[in-house]
Amino acid sequence: PPVLMDLGLSKDDVVALDDPLNTEEEARKYATVLNGKRILLVTSALHMKRATRIFRKYAPGLTVVPAATDHHFFRVASRFSRWQYYVPNLGALGLFSAIEHELIGLLRYSLW
Repeated sequence: PPVLMDLGLSKDDVVALDDPLNTEEEARKYATVLNGKRILLVTSALHMKRATRIFRKYAPGLTVVPAATDHHFFRVASRFSRWQYYVPNLGALGLFSAIEHELIGLLRYSLW
């Protein structure tokens, strides 16, 4: 990606995979392709804790450096007006769904 080249990385420094369908598959694949390397793990701030845990479990030979994005997602107070905290709305439901998804995922990778 051009953005990475603008940051000083060469094309040889960037390894993109086409076939993984989820974070676990991605971690397993990178473990075989980049074993022993240091990687920059770029994902949503909401997903970072679980993604880091997955990479450490399925790719223990990699040194994972978290680089979270979209921190604005957590500025919930500014997203809703005062009355919306008391009345059900789609925005709050979407936020709850995303958080619930990550919590269940964290629980899954903590127990297995």
